Amino acid sequence: HMHPGKAAERSQLRDAIAAALDQLSENHRTIIILREVEGLSYEEIAEAMECHIGTVMSRLHHARKNLQKALKPFLDETGNPLADTAGAGVRRS
Repeated sequence: HMHPGKAAERSQLRDAIAAALDQLSENHRTIIILREVEGLSYEEIAEAMECHIGTVMSRLHHARKNLQKALKPFLDETGNPLADTAGAGVRRS
């Protein structure tokens, strides 16, 4: 059973992520969803988006940085330690 405060925090995070995704370009939003939500490989994404793997890697890199930047105000507000690194680097796959 989840603590009510934690449930509210998760709901706020979900809203912040949705708002941050809305700020991304269509290509960046699509690529983040295909990779992070659907779990597609770079090859599968390249096929789905009809582009080269290098393009997938580049778009994913920029999409993650833009998503982190868009989430930074939320992370600052909640005192999340990730706020210090948001937009500074990206996770490598």
